[in-house]
Amino acid sequence: MLALFERIKPMRASTTRYTFWSVPMKDWKTTQAKTAPVTSLRLTGCLLLSLMMVSCSSSEETTTPRTEYPVSIPQTGQDESVRAGDDGDWQAGTALPEPRYYTQADGTVLDKATGLIWLRNLTCLPEVMSWENAINAANMLADDGMGTCGLSDGSEIGDWRLPNVRELQTLIFPGDQLPNNDLPAFSGQQSRYWTSTTYAGDATDAWFLRYGFISRSGKTGVFHVWPVRGGLTSVESESISNSLINVPRTGQQMSYLPGDDGDWQAGMEWPTPRFTDNEDGTSTDDLTGLIWLVNPECNVAGSRWENAIDAVNILAADGAHQCELTDGSRAGDWRMANVLELQSVIDYGQAYPALPTGHPFAPVGEQLHPTWTSTTLSYDAAYDVDLARGSVSEGDGFDLRLWVVPVRGGL
Repeated sequence: MLALFERIKPMRASTTRYTFWSVPMKDWKTTQAKTAPVTSLRLTGCLLLSLMMVSCSSSEETTTPRTEYPVSIPQTGQDESVRAGDDGDWQAGTALPEPRYYTQADGTVLDKATGLIWLRNLTCLPEVMSWENAINAANMLADDGMGTCGLSDGSEIGDWRLPNVRELQTLIFPGDQLPNNDLPAFSGQQSRYWTSTTYAGDATDAWFLRYGFISRSGKTGVFHVWPVRGGLTSVESESISNSLINVPRTGQQMSYLPGDDGDWQAGMEWPTPRFTDNEDGTSTDDLTGLIWLVNPECNVAGSRWENAIDAVNILAADGAHQCELTDGSRAGDWRMANVLELQSVIDYGQAYPALPTGHPFAPVGEQLHPTWTSTTLSYDAAYDVDLARGSVSEGDGFDLRLWVVPVRGGL
């Protein structure tokens, strides 16, 4: 097996990476307007200006984002609101195409949003297996001319791989309460799948997806396999490739097994540096265009979910230098990040914190606790993201006292 990958790896590690996208260029920049506001915080007369990231006040300058970024974050799928300012209220992100999945006659399914190509028949591989066996099984998958797994796509050994944590999560709508894997384009779906991404805090663990939650397990544990191919790109990080949603790399650069995430490093390359300090109390993520509060500790630290939502709703550059803000923002410009927005800052090559080098979230740093998101699971629970380790989990209820990282832009 190792000799096989020594033969095929140079093709992947060369300076030219092939682009497998087979869908037309999409206008991913199309702004998705929010639903009708449910709070007086969002002044109707300022709605258009706030979408353009321009303050309604002419006395202060506001941070002006670039017009294009390598990655646009999709909507979570949440369309019900339980409190003003939550994910269902804002519905921030890029709307996904309908229908999204195209079932091809060669045994594969094309995701028209990401350009990724997935195996359709998930029952043909052994039911559950360890992480190492899952990596090897996906890498050995091929169109062998005998219809194995229903494939007639011309794929060869080394074309397929176990998806990394970001690729696998694109199949899930975390905003659906509760999320599930019921995707009609596929057959034989289960609830728990390995990813090819190793946990940076302990190399004996790897990440797996259970419904919409990202958890880690010892690599000797057994879960299912959902192979993928495509998603490699040679374009510069500022360019836009032929897909609606460009899946970014996970950040993992160390390889623990041929064919794993660190070996492939599939996805959109991150810009260097990743963040730009706007010198107004905010920092722009040059991968996604999202604008983050530099000092989240000043706004809400250790609060119940409802209190955290309310506090972010009124965050503003009010002239009193609240949170050291001088960006011209007004009440209603900021929001609690949804689960996909907050997960976008995770660097799966790091732990304690699981954040990119040069991240702007000072002075919290390694003291980051599990952090609230605006995406709810029910009427009394919401997702949280652990910025120290990288996990995404369900909060036990709104009464937990967690951290909050406000964000704006990205609509």
